[in-house]
Amino acid sequence: MSNIRFVASSESSQPSLSKTDWLDIAVYGELNDDQTALKEEIQPLIQKAVESAVPLRVKVSLVLVGNRITSKIHDFSHLGPDRIFLYDHVSFSDHNLSDIVIALKHFSKEYKPSVILFSSSDFSSLLAETLATELNLSFADHISDFKIQPNKDLSSPREEQQPIFQAVAQSRPQIITVRTETLPIRSVSPRSVGEIILCELPDEIYLRQIEKGSS
Repeated sequence: MSNIRFVASSESSQPSLSKTDWLDIAVYGELNDDQTALKEEIQPLIQKAVESAVPLRVKVSLVLVGNRITSKIHDFSHLGPDRIFLYDHVSFSDHNLSDIVIALKHFSKEYKPSVILFSSSDFSSLLAETLATELNLSFADHISDFKIQPNKDLSSPREEQQPIFQAVAQSRPQIITVRTETLPIRSVSPRSVGEIILCELPDEIYLRQIEKGSS
């Protein structure tokens, strides 16, 4: 069974910027149910992103979406990302998939990551698929390993998966879910995060809040 998901679209609906405008590697940091910690499969995913980013001289971004998570930032920062992007608002308190997709669409537009990595949990896989559908992009699901070329195109160490990665690499951002159980977990030396960025509330959610307040 193919791991590629593709939403057909016209060329005009694809991101119009050059690939060179999309740089860094982002990891979606799925939180546990009470939003107090990252799920355990995110650590090896961040480590893999850091290993991939160093030779490319790009940054690793951890994207978190939740409510009252800014106060917990020190619980997330030691894992190694260069930047943490926080979408922190009461609107995200119920871990609603459609609202998280809105946040990730906003992140993609504003910060232009070349790659967005998701774990292969049921929720993250559905989130990646929905985001790819919203952006009219291909995505690769349940990948066991990947490489990032100097031009930031994703590729696979396995020859049979190359067609999948070639489809994903045609557009930006490149979206894949990774089977993190296949990635090694290494001890990580604590390091400080270069930037912590509190992101603005996406317009779609902001306007909805205004409508609720006026009703």
